[in-house]
Amino acid sequence: MHRHGDHLCPEPEQHGFAWKLTVFASFLLSVLHRSVFLTLGTLCGLIIPLLQAHAQDFKDVPPAHPAFTAIEDLQMRGILSGYPDGTFKPEKNVARSEAVKMIMAPLLAGKDVSQHSSSPYTDVPKGIWYLPYTEEARMRGVIDGPPQKTTFQGERTVLKAEFIKMLLKANSIDLGFLQDVHDPFAIDVQPSDWHASFMAYSVASSMLSPSSDWELQPGHELTRADAAVLLSTFFQYREGKRTQALLSAADREMTSVLQSFEAKNSRVALYAATTGLLEAKGAEQSRPETLTNGVVQLGEAFLDLAKGNIAGSVGQYAQSAALAGEAWGKAGKATEASATLAPIGQKVQDIAHTMAESARGH
Repeated sequence: MHRHGDHLCPEPEQHGFAWKLTVFASFLLSVLHRSVFLTLGTLCGLIIPLLQAHAQDFKDVPPAHPAFTAIEDLQMRGILSGYPDGTFKPEKNVARSEAVKMIMAPLLAGKDVSQHSSSPYTDVPKGIWYLPYTEEARMRGVIDGPPQKTTFQGERTVLKAEFIKMLLKANSIDLGFLQDVHDPFAIDVQPSDWHASFMAYSVASSMLSPSSDWELQPGHELTRADAAVLLSTFFQYREGKRTQALLSAADREMTSVLQSFEAKNSRVALYAATTGLLEAKGAEQSRPETLTNGVVQLGEAFLDLAKGNIAGSVGQYAQSAALAGEAWGKAGKATEASATLAPIGQKVQDIAHTMAESARGH
């Protein structure tokens, strides 16, 4: 996956440090494309089931539509439905009131919510259709209520980060397995942002993937198609059906790290390495076993290489050598976790050795 947007131009590498990595990066790229990641699906025994089209086809959602499978999946789950005229209106924006119902309704199936007859929000009148869902969401801490927020703004279009936050909170998702990932993985998501941990989970669960310009667009106004893709992918991940997709994505990001070394674009290498580590951790969380643990170790090794490359390019040679040593050790742990990963682990150790020698030579 080669993402080099115009505003992510190669950065000047100082002190002639990075050129020594190019030969190893080029070689390792060819190895990765023949790597065991290409057969991880078979080794893990994972088969992502193909969803069959529902009997009712929406006339404005042809099979070629990017959200077709997701919409059909949610229709079969009874979560989303179309309009009386046979359309789904995939490009229609989703209001916050609609988003809360989409998220809360599956959790409230079979529960009598008629007892909710009033709301503390000043803009949620009695009798309005979404009041029971907002009340359940407020009581469960999915959305903020008074005194933090006195209005719900149900008619406002929901933003991507808002939707993801509500979805994860409603389903009591534990984000602890990502707490040690602090490096940036997108241009528009800073570690200090309120939504950073939620966006990290969205990558780790394959709900989202950075664009070619390394954007996740947390402030994007969601359409019905967008919401369908997020919901469907979330449910599939929770059911253990996205592990192979995450392993394949992690493989692509590790390849992107090496391509970025060749292009001398250390910032993109860091984004790719962090994204790959999130995806590897998501795969391990979904299917904890020695192989996925080994892939996490490789992901951490690639992140150390990316950070070591940055350190070396700005003259911080001691830090670069230390990070190279960390990468070497983690690649060894990946091999110990699964012999299948030995060829990649060895090549990572080779490039880590080259990085360390280059740093010590200054």
